[in-house]
Amino acid sequence: MRFASPWSARALRVHRTSLVRGLALVATAIALTGSVAACGDDDDGPTTPANIAGTYTLQTINGTPLPFTIGGGVIVQSSTLTLDQALGFLVRVVGTANGAPGGFDDNGIYARSNNSLQFTSTNFDDFTGTVSGRTVTIQYDYGDGVVRTAVYTR
Repeated sequence: MRFASPWSARALRVHRTSLVRGLALVATAIALTGSVAACGDDDDGPTTPANIAGTYTLQTINGTPLPFTIGGGVIVQSSTLTLDQALGFLVRVVGTANGAPGGFDDNGIYARSNNSLQFTSTNFDDFTGTVSGRTVTIQYDYGDGVVRTAVYTR
């Protein structure tokens, strides 16, 4: 004895065709959503020197907020990193040395490859960094021969 199936050959073809069309619509919707999202604000990192140009303020050195004691009586109280569209940079450091106010400037040029930065200094040792969104992280020697991780944001 055969059971009557609600899935006749014709019904299965219609169901399969509807399923395929539905899946195609879902796939198209997902693809369009991804395309629209890709056109939005890029928080993962800017893509051109013009996008990263600006002044960044030092937030931490080796994960420690300012002021940061380097040693030998030197304290970093603030610092800015300025990147320009012409691939120039300026690091300005303000602090104290044995209680006396002071600071220094470091400048030069930088190159970018994806989110990696290479800084060529005219005054001190060259250094490297990365950029992600509104944050630049550099490996920098603040004058005592020790390279530290510095996080700047804008």
